[in-house]
Amino acid sequence: MKKKRIYNVGDKIVDYGQIFSIFEIKERVIYFKPFFENVQTQAFVCSIPIKNIRKTQIRRPVTKEKLKECVQILKDKILEEEFKDINQAKELLGTNKLSDIAKFMVYMYKEMNATETVSHSKKEIFEKASERFAHELAIITNASVKKAKNKIHHALNA
Repeated sequence: MKKKRIYNVGDKIVDYGQIFSIFEIKERVIYFKPFFENVQTQAFVCSIPIKNIRKTQIRRPVTKEKLKECVQILKDKILEEEFKDINQAKELLGTNKLSDIAKFMVYMYKEMNATETVSHSKKEIFEKASERFAHELAIITNASVKKAKNKIHHALNA
């Protein structure tokens, strides 16, 4: 009996919040590249032995149900925790969990609306979090990144 593959060419995976597309599987190694390419990532190619995937935080994009929960976090704006410093926020983005990114976005949204002075680094991290959320939202809903960003904006302003 032939073993069923866990990943296939064309599958999307998420690593550190960035969406990748698997373009080749050869000799038990997965080759993938950014799905949303830009000038900085157009020649970017990654690979990982299949046996090592479980040792990483690489995951499949969230399900539609989980995505709805994460969008609801944005809409509800219930603040469960505060982020004491920028390093804690960066660590959160490194967890590769969309729900954590949503919670951070709510915190930052509230902070940016409560005060006129928000540090440049916090704004940059908020933008990075928003982009990661938008990319995953776009993949799951088959929407453009622009439409996904608009949906995030509407959820935060609901």
